[in-house]
Amino acid sequence: MANITPQQLFPNAENKALGEAVTAESLVLPLSDLPAVSPAEADIAAGNGSEVLRGILEQSFSQVTALAPEAKPTKMTIAKSNPQGIGTNTMRTTFTVAFDLTIDPTLLAPVAE
Repeated sequence: MANITPQQLFPNAENKALGEAVTAESLVLPLSDLPAVSPAEADIAAGNGSEVLRGILEQSFSQVTALAPEAKPTKMTIAKSNPQGIGTNTMRTTFTVAFDLTIDPTLLAPVAE
């Protein structure tokens, strides 16, 4: 089993210190918004891409679930399974994210709410 690094998931990602400028148009997710991800796990070259992805999914699920019913999107859903035991001290959780997409031969885009 190979460890996947954050850079393998996001090839143009950069680690930035607080206040350090980004070098390209960016979507910056502060680690404070991903409480399940440590700075070591988020290290682009040596971190744990699986933990970064899980942290993004966990936080997305928590934030969407916490929305008032009238504020929840109807054309995008996110769900999380109950953990399944798959071995001694090992469990598996599944996330499902679904999007309604418009069909356009030149571009797929989420359907507007």
